[in-house]
Amino acid sequence: MNDAGGGADSVAHARRIDAHMHLWDFEGHVYRFEDYLADSRQAGGMEGAIFVECRTQYDISAEPSHQPVGEARFLSDQARIAAAHGLPIAAILYADLRLGAAAADVIDALQHASGNRMCGLRFGTAHDPDPGIRSYVEEPALILDNHVGAAVREIARRSLVLDLWVFHRQLPELIAFADANADLRIVVDHAGTPLAIGPYAGDPAVYEHWAAAMKALAERPNVSVKLGGLGMKSVNRTLSDRTADAASLAEHWRRHMLPTMDWFGPSRCMFESNFPVDHACAQFGNLWTSFDLVAQQCSPDDRDALFYRTAFDTYRLDRVSGFAAHTSEGINDAG
Repeated sequence: MNDAGGGADSVAHARRIDAHMHLWDFEGHVYRFEDYLADSRQAGGMEGAIFVECRTQYDISAEPSHQPVGEARFLSDQARIAAAHGLPIAAILYADLRLGAAAADVIDALQHASGNRMCGLRFGTAHDPDPGIRSYVEEPALILDNHVGAAVREIARRSLVLDLWVFHRQLPELIAFADANADLRIVVDHAGTPLAIGPYAGDPAVYEHWAAAMKALAERPNVSVKLGGLGMKSVNRTLSDRTADAASLAEHWRRHMLPTMDWFGPSRCMFESNFPVDHACAQFGNLWTSFDLVAQQCSPDDRDALFYRTAFDTYRLDRVSGFAAHTSEGINDAG
């Protein structure tokens, strides 16, 4: 799947599902549906979006295990507003999988509170021992916790997907986890997050480690990957200007995206905006045009998979309100 480059004006847009976006309402930091809608219009709009948990609007009055249900309610409220604008939103929510089988009650509560929009859960375990790197969790190797297996069986029983966010040095843990849970559909967030800060800054061994691990992970047929998140400050040390043009963005992350597309194949890769986090380096429209440039040499069917069909099929979005009227093959293909 070689890419010959080219200009943004030579690229035809495919139909698109944003496989990974956030909405949040923290004190002093607000990004709600109206903000996402304004951003997405820069790219001509989306056919759908998948909200991913970000620890917002937790219900602190509930037991700790059920506090994430507050985020599901927040998402449901935002999704109703989005539906009025013609944009269906599915949800990937959080439950502490260390609860084991007891996570089943939390999962069911999340699904109910989301208005049956939940298509998966995320167990973000991104951790690095270096104190200069902002880890998502304080504990290492959470996905290998002895109790997680029982919770995973509850996820698989409900035909839900498990998103996992790890840093590149944790990818071997993810390989072991995928082998131990071959019946579970797993999605790796942010292209495996090859770090470029702290001890990893300028270290060529990072790419070698990342590439070897991602290539091995691609041999696990139950694992898919999101192409995006490479604008995060922990990964991107080159582009920091929000007005970076699409060609510069594409050139910056072809090195990671094109091999990943080769290893996993388009049927297991999907583009994500990771907005508003990746707004640190790009405007929304330039971001999606850069994806068009990266995929420029792909066939129409492969492009449709990368931009739409893989997300739709992987997360079984035909079961989610707003998406249910369509199948992955049932909307005209923009090619």
